[in-house]
Amino acid sequence: MASGEDEDVAQKFVDSIEKAVVEIFNLLLKDIRPMVFTEEDERKFNSATRCHTYQKVGLVTTVKASVVK
Repeated sequence: MASGEDEDVAQKFVDSIEKAVVEIFNLLLKDIRPMVFTEEDERKFNSATRCHTYQKVGLVTTVKASVVK
């Protein structure tokens, strides 16, 4: 039970964030399927030095994720 109006507002905010996280999980992450990744895709990925996704939005980076098998 909130002892003041400020605590109640803060709790409502936290509750709304928690609800949003659950909704996002249910929409985007609940049904994750393996990505089709051919040997050629893996060769290209491993030889890449820049992320093509970041380049498309105007960012340049040499950081890339690892391939998970």
